[in-house]
Amino acid sequence: MDVMKIAINATIVDPESSGLGIYALNVTRELARLHSELVVYTSTPELFHQNGIVIEVVTSNVRAMRGFKGHISRVLWSQFTLPSRLSACDASVLLSPTPLEGVMRSPIPQVLIIHDLLPLRYPESYRRQTHYFRYIVPILIKHSRRVIAVSNATKADLIKYFGVTPDSVNVIPNGVDATRFSPNAACSGPAVRASDAPYLLYVGNLFPHKNLERLLMAFAGVSARIPHDLLIVGSKDPRYYPALQQKVAALGLEHRVKFLGYVSGEDLPGLYRHADWFVLPSLFEGFGMTALEAMGCGTPSLLSKTPALEETAGDAAIYFDPANVAEMAEKISAVCLDQGLRDRIREKAIARVKHFSWSRTAREILNVLEVASNSTSKTE
Repeated sequence: MDVMKIAINATIVDPESSGLGIYALNVTRELARLHSELVVYTSTPELFHQNGIVIEVVTSNVRAMRGFKGHISRVLWSQFTLPSRLSACDASVLLSPTPLEGVMRSPIPQVLIIHDLLPLRYPESYRRQTHYFRYIVPILIKHSRRVIAVSNATKADLIKYFGVTPDSVNVIPNGVDATRFSPNAACSGPAVRASDAPYLLYVGNLFPHKNLERLLMAFAGVSARIPHDLLIVGSKDPRYYPALQQKVAALGLEHRVKFLGYVSGEDLPGLYRHADWFVLPSLFEGFGMTALEAMGCGTPSLLSKTPALEETAGDAAIYFDPANVAEMAEKISAVCLDQGLRDRIREKAIARVKHFSWSRTAREILNVLEVASNSTSKTE
């Protein structure tokens, strides 16, 4: 029997990827350890030199780091150039790690991975992607043999927004790199700690649905009772950073809240490890990758009570209503002043994160790819 040849559209991967690029990179590397026939389309071939991977080089114009122009180039390349290259390489099945790499009319069976539908939930924050998700993603789903959601929360959104049948979607959670995000791994922690005081840590973008304004208000309400600073890691998006900085000044928190901007992947684990608590106040998440990274580092998490975060962290976190500033403040005060609680949640987090690995994610994706390559309809 012929060996299944897997094609992967990894054009989302940049030299300094974050989020979706890291997902695609880790899944591809793990699939290469499990399967002998992979063809990877990428503009960063240096990141994929591994046994079992045949590299097909793509123009650097498609890179996410090029912003909107990169996004447009990537979409056009995926729709108009990739199909012919897939036909030429004689692949059995295509893996598209995000909807932005999906092919509307793939010449071979396609498996499409969807992480969230945030552009539909919060169109004001994702103006450039909203139309793509509203009009193109349904076509991608229709022309995909199988769809993978990274959480049951995302699966529920696929059913809600697109009316997909539940049995056409496989739920496969993300993994975490235990060699980096672990309590004892070597890191440059003290050099990037950025605070002499104990601190709470947020990692993510500054979009409004991340709910940072309420977090600042809650922190202001308890800052006199706790010794902690609040460190915010994430690119200083000019659409949102100035308003948040003004809010910090209005609350008199200039010396207690620190915006660190973008932090490299090399330094991020150290910041997690030295934090007393990781806090994520989002109104909605598709999965909660940063919470999983914090848990991997042995940092207890204080999370908003939303479906995806509860699905990810289970009983290994403390939760609050993200719309209730008073409750958020109460929970911040409680966790910062209770060392015993911190130790208990830390131990639960370390135990729970062992269930999440990129190897497991890749094995489950490989099973879906095998089904897709052998089936004749999307729901088979």
